[in-house]
Amino acid sequence: MKTTPLILPLLLYAATVSAQDAITITAKKISQSETPVAIVEAVTTDFPGAEAQAYYLLNAEEVQSDWVVTEEDNMAPGEKADRYTVSLKGSKGGYIHAFYNANGTLERMKMTAVDFVLPANIRNYISTTPAYKGYAITSDKYVKVINQKSKKETLEVSVKKGTDTKRLYFDKNGKFIKAK
Repeated sequence: MKTTPLILPLLLYAATVSAQDAITITAKKISQSETPVAIVEAVTTDFPGAEAQAYYLLNAEEVQSDWVVTEEDNMAPGEKADRYTVSLKGSKGGYIHAFYNANGTLERMKMTAVDFVLPANIRNYISTTPAYKGYAITSDKYVKVINQKSKKETLEVSVKKGTDTKRLYFDKNGKFIKAK
């Protein structure tokens, strides 16, 4: 059995994502025509103007914020797979990774924005918090994760000081949640 790692472009944005932080999901890459119509239609409705890059069939009840898809050449015959991940390229750049159930309901999504100006309160938090003195935002990208079940929205920002890199998490209002 040959396994080819397929690191989604979203996760490539930050060198700080390490294998122990990522949840690995076994999936089978499928074509749009093999994807249920409900999923294809939901993607079009949920992300107008975005271009679907790849579709994956998987068996995973829920994904965490840091997920990585590995593409299995031979998924076990009869294995129940009822979730789909779709990788999209945004109309203004950046990437979107959407996690759907078989009915076409968006359960979780992860977006990477490019050339995005972070909200002032997040920039101020990073520049004025003593624990992050000397840290700089490492890129003009950020990750936004939305969990449809809990209605939680999280912004993830990478900062660096010398060789020390951290990921800072904020809620949708820019309130600091945690650092990794």
